[in-house]
Amino acid sequence: MPRLLASLRGFLDHGAETMTSRSNKQRRVARKVHAFVLCAAAVGLCMGCVREEPYQAALADLQRVRLEHWALKTRLLALDHEAALLRVRMAERDQRLAEGNLVQAELMKRIDEAAVLNAELSERLRKAGQSVKDLSGEKTELSRALTDTRVKLEDLAKKQAAAEARLAQFKTLMAKFKRLSDEGRARALLRRGQMIVEIPTDELFDPGKTQITANGKSTVGDVARILKTLDGRKFQVAGHTDNIKLEKTTKFTSNWELSTARAVEVTKVLVDAGMEPSSLSAGGFAEFAPAASNDTPDGRKRNRRMEIILVPTAEEIVSMPGVEELGNDGQKPVSPTPKPAN
Repeated sequence: MPRLLASLRGFLDHGAETMTSRSNKQRRVARKVHAFVLCAAAVGLCMGCVREEPYQAALADLQRVRLEHWALKTRLLALDHEAALLRVRMAERDQRLAEGNLVQAELMKRIDEAAVLNAELSERLRKAGQSVKDLSGEKTELSRALTDTRVKLEDLAKKQAAAEARLAQFKTLMAKFKRLSDEGRARALLRRGQMIVEIPTDELFDPGKTQITANGKSTVGDVARILKTLDGRKFQVAGHTDNIKLEKTTKFTSNWELSTARAVEVTKVLVDAGMEPSSLSAGGFAEFAPAASNDTPDGRKRNRRMEIILVPTAEEIVSMPGVEELGNDGQKPVSPTPKPAN
């Protein structure tokens, strides 16, 4: 009997190992174990001489084998599940590898195309007699030129801002002269980039005279109050006449003297109205800087004028942008009427 039990144990252990290593034969092993146990039990019953203790030991061994069998079966199912997961992961990995191969192939294609293009460009450079060193030098020159251009643009931007500020100042000043312009007493205008306050001489003086009339003093006073708002600016008072010769009854022998004397008188009234003497100068131009033709009465009337010119600063000598939008007096420079030959 002990030999029979030992054989039974050996067979059961061998069956368990077989189930572990060969999962596809586990059912046949289980059937063999079950048949063997039934045979052993039948032999024991037939013999009738089996003692109680060995029988109970055999039953315990059988129960242990069954438990081990189920444990192995559970482990085998878990391993199958893990194997299925590994197969899924391997499939995903294979897909990623395939995609990576496609990307790599595309990159290699682009590298080949870039190599061909590079060869073509190198050939073009060689035929043109240029080298990488020459191109580097050109790049340096272009960078230097770009830097210089940026500096010039910044300088132009500053000048533009200053010019726009002056232009805004001129616009404000012209707006202040609107009332006097509407009344026909004085007007502000721009001529060839210079701001000029123009006062008709007939409103200031009697013919051939230098003493300013009462209405004329009022007009000059109104002009002075506006010009005083321009701090730090200088003005030139310029007298102009038509080309009519003076009568012998006057004390002046020429229009030079008359225009200059009238400019001085206007300057005195401006000072009396509160303007700084150091900001004023006076001069006479006679008939030699006409604003219109002296061939018509209207033209001669316009030429008889007093101009107060805003003297430009060094920065304003450069022509200002945007001057055109303010308009102009519409007159081109007029040459003096030539004198008839004797």
